[in-house]
Amino acid sequence: MHDKYKFVDVYSNELWDTTSYVPDVIITNFGTNDLSYIDVGSNDLEKANRRENFIATYVDFIDYLHRTYPNAQIVILYGLMNESGVYEDHETIYARAKEIYPDLVMYKINGDGKGYNSHPSITSHRAIADTLIENIKEIMNW
Repeated sequence: MHDKYKFVDVYSNELWDTTSYVPDVIITNFGTNDLSYIDVGSNDLEKANRRENFIATYVDFIDYLHRTYPNAQIVILYGLMNESGVYEDHETIYARAKEIYPDLVMYKINGDGKGYNSHPSITSHRAIADTLIENIKEIMNW
């Protein structure tokens, strides 16, 4: 995602003009599919290397976002699919990225897993959004 984020969309070769829209808040929500990538490693060393790559790349992405939008509040969101296999990784990502960007915020908000393929249900999405909205209002003083 880090590399694709720089383009108009995932299928484009056109770079996004980062001055065309400057966000107040940026929310990242990665980890679920990354856990699948980590778990298919053929041995413990490969899994550990994949896990460290996920962590390092995520921290690099936070750094890129902060350099690109220095006045935006960045929020790491995780837990929506109850992906407990990367909860600890998110804590590591948060700690490392907070050294670069001290105002970084992270929220763990669990979904209900009642949607298709363990995704949050519509009701859960609404509850997650309501919680996130209240959290953002608080950190942004809105």
